[in-house]
Amino acid sequence: MEPYITMTAHYLTATWEMKAKVLRTCLMPKRHANANIAQRLTDTIREWGLVVFCVIHNNASSMNLAMTLCEDFSNDLGCTGHTLQLAIKAGLDLPEVAKAIDAARQVVKSHLIQLLRDGEADQPAATGGAFDDAPTDIDEDNNNGEEPGKKKTRLESDYEELFGPHYASKKVKRRHLPRGGTRISPDDPHPHDEQPSGVVGTQ
Repeated sequence: MEPYITMTAHYLTATWEMKAKVLRTCLMPKRHANANIAQRLTDTIREWGLVVFCVIHNNASSMNLAMTLCEDFSNDLGCTGHTLQLAIKAGLDLPEVAKAIDAARQVVKSHLIQLLRDGEADQPAATGGAFDDAPTDIDEDNNNGEEPGKKKTRLESDYEELFGPHYASKKVKRRHLPRGGTRISPDDPHPHDEQPSGVVGTQ
């Protein structure tokens, strides 16, 4: 896969509507990445004749260093979403936090195992046997592109998260779901925050 960079301009119209336009998408040589990023960004800004008050970029070291080489504009900000992601990851990596999360995972794991055992008295005690020949509730009108019979229940999604993808191919009886529970797919799209509004953004 070839590396590339995209530059977009974000601005407000006279009626205060937010607009964004792609200025350029181009390949990026792997060598001297900092200087190449700075050069392409500077060339693009000059070509379009833009007045830039801020550049929004991710927090990669190459992007941060490239900003120090750009003479035409001095104001830049790291992407808010990326900054938050890095902060959360650093927090989750703390030993005391990791220990608390692991303890919570074990509590949930034990609870779900007990649910299956209570409802499958005629099945082997091991949780792997609790899924084998249980019928599946299918919602064929909203299957998210999956083949019929493959839609996951909420409990299946929980088990896949806790025990790994092995359980994704198994089936869970409807009565094991919490009362009022609804079927969901882990592949359902989630809304993403829009890129922060600066005059120029880079990807």
